[in-house]
Amino acid sequence: MKDELGVSLGTLDGDGRHHLAYRRGGKVFPDVVDVGSAFQRDESIKRALRFFGVKTCGLQGLSEQLADLAAQVAQKNAEAKAQPDRFKLVTSAALDTADYTPRWIITDTLAAGSPGQIAGLFKVCKTLLAMDAAISAATGRPFLNHFTVTAPLSVAYFSGEGGPSVAQEYARRIARAKGLELRDVPNLAWYFSVPRMEDLRDLDALCRVHDDTAAEMMVFDNLMLCLSGDGAGNVFRMGGILNNVIRLCSERGITPIFVHHFKRVRATADQFAPGELLDLTQAGAAETAGQWLLVTRRQAFDPDQPGEHRLWLNVGGRLGHGALHALDIHEGHRSDPGGRRWAVEVMTPEEARRTVAERKEQDKKAETQEQLDRDKARLFRAMAALEREHPEGNAKTTIRDRSCVRGKRFDEALAAALEAHEVIGCDFMRSNHKTPTQGYKLAGAEPEK
Repeated sequence: MKDELGVSLGTLDGDGRHHLAYRRGGKVFPDVVDVGSAFQRDESIKRALRFFGVKTCGLQGLSEQLADLAAQVAQKNAEAKAQPDRFKLVTSAALDTADYTPRWIITDTLAAGSPGQIAGLFKVCKTLLAMDAAISAATGRPFLNHFTVTAPLSVAYFSGEGGPSVAQEYARRIARAKGLELRDVPNLAWYFSVPRMEDLRDLDALCRVHDDTAAEMMVFDNLMLCLSGDGAGNVFRMGGILNNVIRLCSERGITPIFVHHFKRVRATADQFAPGELLDLTQAGAAETAGQWLLVTRRQAFDPDQPGEHRLWLNVGGRLGHGALHALDIHEGHRSDPGGRRWAVEVMTPEEARRTVAERKEQDKKAETQEQLDRDKARLFRAMAALEREHPEGNAKTTIRDRSCVRGKRFDEALAAALEAHEVIGCDFMRSNHKTPTQGYKLAGAEPEK
């Protein structure tokens, strides 16, 4: 055992020869040879044997080791030659004359080839919006039944949470809103796990998915589940991991769309303001985003109307496109006839603000009418009680005091009752007066309460 030698392959010289290191005990003999030449390998082994004072022990084994190393080197060289250049030269003239016109998937919203983010706070319909984008892109039907899709393309959707049951319920509703059944969307492939982006095996599996589907767009729902979380605050590490996936997609002609989250505490004090890239959680997410659809609430979630959402949709990207839209989403309830639905109204900010003002005005009118109806009911009850004692009529002050409706509200209730002919004016005689007094009485039977 003490006479055995070991050998390892080192760095490559400029003339194509490799540095070798022979080891025996604590001694090392360095040499430089072309490992592809059998003659040079044998001569190198003889020199090493002479250096260590060994005659022929281990010669055959060392020769086989060097032959294996030579084969490995030859294979790596062949693979390197077969691969395209890492950096491809493009001259200024070629850059000037080539056609790099952006190709839109969804006009002025999502462009082909640029990594995108569909992001927002939790529970603002991010997954539903992402699925709508996927189904629209796969069918050519308008996104949210509003934004134009240029042409159908092949899409792969990776769902990391909820599972097939939730995806089925969501996707069926969205497809029906577009006049389709989910079975009528052949260009959309579903996968119910997401790739770990640090794992080279998962990236290889992603390539095989592309080989199978030829997907031109891939949606990853959501980015948090695609990352281990190690070094999540290191923008350089996370930027490198995300860029590996983005580069892989770019080389294969895939547009990657990541569903992502906002920070729990937003960058702005106004939690109902439109979203910004600063709101994205996870180092590297904002820096690598080439385009984005950022979703926030315009109004607080109402637990009494869980199927109603008032949202901002802030669209933008590196191509210079950008717009702010208001979304009113109506999902309804499971108990509704036909179950929940997917109905989206897309408005400009001005239309949304006007709608809010009109809704507030309507609510105010409804509240005022409800108060007026309650005051009239109290007025009628008071007059009915008084007329059992004085059927000929009663004074305004007497009716007001008995009804306990005061001031302007009493005047408005009485005026409304008179206008509706539910109360009529009359003259009646007070016991201590010699002339009639103006008063009021119910018109006919007492109105229903």
